[in-house]
Amino acid sequence: MHIVKNDRRKGGLIVLHYTEPIYRPPSEADDLFIQVTQGCSHNSCSFCGQYKDTPFRLSPMEQIEADIIEAAKLYPDKKRVYLLSGDPFVLSFDKLKQIGLWLNQYIPSLEAVAMFASINSIKQKTDAELKTLFGLKMNLLYLGIETGDPETLAFANKGHNVEEAYTQLKRLESVGIGYLSAYISGLTGDGLEKGLENARNSAAFFNKVPPVMLGVTSLSIWDNTEIGKLRREGKFIPAPELQMLEETRELLSGLTSPMLFSSIHVSNLVPVMGRIPEDRNEMLQTLDQQIAVLKNDGDIPRYSGRDGRM
Repeated sequence: MHIVKNDRRKGGLIVLHYTEPIYRPPSEADDLFIQVTQGCSHNSCSFCGQYKDTPFRLSPMEQIEADIIEAAKLYPDKKRVYLLSGDPFVLSFDKLKQIGLWLNQYIPSLEAVAMFASINSIKQKTDAELKTLFGLKMNLLYLGIETGDPETLAFANKGHNVEEAYTQLKRLESVGIGYLSAYISGLTGDGLEKGLENARNSAAFFNKVPPVMLGVTSLSIWDNTEIGKLRREGKFIPAPELQMLEETRELLSGLTSPMLFSSIHVSNLVPVMGRIPEDRNEMLQTLDQQIAVLKNDGDIPRYSGRDGRM
């Protein structure tokens, strides 16, 4: 897909290349987007169907440079760039370095380059390479850690284990690259004790390697995922709203390291946001109030749409 914009300041056309679907974190909404990959290199998480119909491929380097040059004409003073799509950090160090050099050359005002990454794509880079990329302002990665509980992580099929995640996140920390992560409530299915155990183990994990921000989402089940298949077969029973709310509370109550915590997401029944530890008690109070309402009035069913989501 080509996005063509009329550049009235220069009297020409600006052509940028994007391949749908395009996903980006809400916090990067105002960034300049440059596509360097399409799809996801892993594409096997049990809960995710975003790129099931999108073959993974790398954008040609000449196309990436051309897009950066064109985008710089529109936004010469842009401070943030977000690289698309599912796992741009899987690119080789040499390719990422070259992209970083182009971004700094054509957009001198640049302060930060962010992108999705995976534990395995970090593992492919040496410490020296990570330092070089940080020096090129590739200083913020979005990582779908999802859980710090070994059993739940294996079920999520992320392609790494808890120990590998800890090792690679410590490497990022050592060179100054920040990361933002997600936690998925309800990933263990129906059964409060399993959900609470997942939350406790995950809190302990994130305390050891705290993200810049931890975002909580509630599990949405899509028909084209492994969990969707398990649900149809009766092998996975979705967690009710009350359980996921109690799981989120358990996670929040166990977090002690400084980070931004947010459950402001369309999938969540109760949105809270604040800094840990300063705002934790206030957020817990908000969750406790809604938990009490559900326990008193009765739980509400999960939304079920025509797309198979719950």
